[in-house]
Amino acid sequence: MAFSPDQIRQYETEGYLHLGPLFTPTEAALLRTEVRRLGSPARALADANLINETNGVIWRSYAVDRDSAAFHRATRLPRILDRMRAILGPEIYLSRAKLGNGITGLHQLVAGWTA
Repeated sequence: MAFSPDQIRQYETEGYLHLGPLFTPTEAALLRTEVRRLGSPARALADANLINETNGVIWRSYAVDRDSAAFHRATRLPRILDRMRAILGPEIYLSRAKLGNGITGLHQLVAGWTA
């Protein structure tokens, strides 16, 4: 996917782009299932979950790409990597991948891509 000059300008001035859906409905369903598992004490890297000391709720899950084959593959799809390379250059790596606990539960993947 090539970015338009306006999209590049937006990224350079605002630091983000909204690209719309990046995953197929099937991929999204699999990732939603993984979100529930990763946001629970049952995950293999349970120490990568941060727990709210007041109520015991998991409020952040780190290293999701290391503890989930689905997230590992999702962050390495050519359609994702090609977009990151178009903005950041050819040499990139994923420096962090985390889920944040919102009002409706663990729901967002934040990926920190670095050139």
